[in-house]
Amino acid sequence: MTLLSNQAHCARAVTLLDCTLRDGGYLNGHDFSAPQIDAILTRLLASGVDVIEVGYFRRRNVERHPSTVIARCPPAFLASLARTQAVRYAVMVPPGDAEPADLDELAELPVSVVRFTCTDQNLPKVLALGERAARLGLVVCANITRVSERSHSQLAALTRALAEAGFDTVYAADSNGALYPDEVAAIVGEMRRHFTGQIGFHAHDSLHLAFANALAAMRAGASWVDGTIGGVGKGGGNAAIEVLLSELAKADSRPIDIAGFSQMPASFPHDFFPVRFKERLDNVFYGRNNLNIDKIKSLESRPSH
Repeated sequence: MTLLSNQAHCARAVTLLDCTLRDGGYLNGHDFSAPQIDAILTRLLASGVDVIEVGYFRRRNVERHPSTVIARCPPAFLASLARTQAVRYAVMVPPGDAEPADLDELAELPVSVVRFTCTDQNLPKVLALGERAARLGLVVCANITRVSERSHSQLAALTRALAEAGFDTVYAADSNGALYPDEVAAIVGEMRRHFTGQIGFHAHDSLHLAFANALAAMRAGASWVDGTIGGVGKGGGNAAIEVLLSELAKADSRPIDIAGFSQMPASFPHDFFPVRFKERLDNVFYGRNNLNIDKIKSLESRPSH
């Protein structure tokens, strides 16, 4: 389903997608101010991520959801996104809140990736939406949600159906945050048996295993991985995008900038980002470079210029 024009973005072994606005939005009812949205987008554009998911695309049943920009992604907001070769923009489309014809507006907007939440119950609608998105030249992804609740036969059946429909990427979404790394590897392996396209993984950090699970998914062959700034998100949160960026900077030699994230808390309520967030960012650097406490103290004691 992927257009040739999108292939320039596929040179990296892993496509890293940030969903801070969408999944992190569960912490504030998706009610971000314009300056907050701008702050997130500005830092992400410079960070080294490949795709920024900017929210939920809803055109039906909107009265059931918050009337905020990120909860609906109105056309004016999507049109305002900075067009850049550095990243692609994505939207998440809940199948019950859009019809195939609603996707047509995306053809003229900066959004090039669409994702659909997928279950056994909504599969026919997902396939119809995916077909329309493909005809529009969009990169088409399906997120199989609550994957920890699915048997291998259920997972196989969903994956096969999406493969036969020509989806570009099929995700295993650990919506419940219940998986362990060996289980993630087995799930990715099972999906690979039925799908030759890109496999993605979306972690939740309920058991503090989000990064370990994302790493297990990548080692098992997943090539799309999600994260959020500081790991913010629904429930236990998500994999921290800064840690994923640090890992991929070494794995595929991508330039990254996670230091800019340290400025994010100033634009948000004190409880949105993790406590001592700047320290946590610093420790990503320390851990990645195998620095002991004495070396860290030496670095911290140096005068800044």
